[in-house]
Amino acid sequence: MQANQELEKIIREFSDAAVKEHSLLYDIFMQLPAHISLVMGPDFVFELVNPPALAVIEGKNVIGKKVSEAFPELVEQGFVSLLDHVYQTGETYVAKELPARLRLSDDTFQEYFVDVTYLPLRDTHGKIIGVISFSVDVTDAVHARRRIQESEERFRFMTDALPNQAWTAGADGSLDYVNERIIQYFRKSAQDIIGEGWRNVVHPDDLPTVAQSWSNCLETLEPYRVEFRLMCHDGNYRWHLAQANAFKSSSGEVKWFGSNTDIHDLKVLQDKLQQSYDDLEVKVRFRNIELERQNLELQEKLGRLGQQQ
Repeated sequence: MQANQELEKIIREFSDAAVKEHSLLYDIFMQLPAHISLVMGPDFVFELVNPPALAVIEGKNVIGKKVSEAFPELVEQGFVSLLDHVYQTGETYVAKELPARLRLSDDTFQEYFVDVTYLPLRDTHGKIIGVISFSVDVTDAVHARRRIQESEERFRFMTDALPNQAWTAGADGSLDYVNERIIQYFRKSAQDIIGEGWRNVVHPDDLPTVAQSWSNCLETLEPYRVEFRLMCHDGNYRWHLAQANAFKSSSGEVKWFGSNTDIHDLKVLQDKLQQSYDDLEVKVRFRNIELERQNLELQEKLGRLGQQQ
């Protein structure tokens, strides 16, 4: 009799502890910001849906309903098959940015992207009795990244259409993007040029000046402007005018946007004009000397004529 009472006491204490543990786990699930749901049995009947998950489905009453009944649109999207795989194999399923389309109360569809984890739920004997779903809505992050990607694609499209070489660099001065014109000019891959690779194609006589000017601008964020020679894919050097401006974001991040303009023909023409000017100046100087000599000779002749008279 006493043994039975002790056994009943142990069972009661164990049951109370299990209830408390279950209650604590329930409270945790209901308070977590992640979307959590619990479906039971091979038909995946909803037994628990926490508030964040309930908000996504607009407060729809799904408790006691099958997933296929509450959300038929998820069947054709493969979600029920994923639940079944976890239920049958006991394997945890994890996916990042999984797309999902839910039918709203107005019969329109809303697309979401979620990081999802499906875990098998086992009883005390290790038998799988359901599946726990943990998911985090990353829709805003996916859309933001896509907008950035689209913006970068438009930027690349625009710069590839430019007749000039275009490039960007980080705050440390390392190139992180070059357009198609640069690749065609050097006949090198972008990876060979970005970073500090551009230094290898600058004329050795110009590199010290270019490097110092670039370093100064990186420190002061003043506009960058310098003329130097770049080696073409045929081994010849051509003069270019490099210009860049620093863009500083509201968060303090610095990005340089620059271009290289081929000014070689203009430079050659300037040199020729300068040479012509120098030649003309020499000719004028010699002409003036000749005129002065002739003037002196004329004065001497006039002086002698005056003496003879």
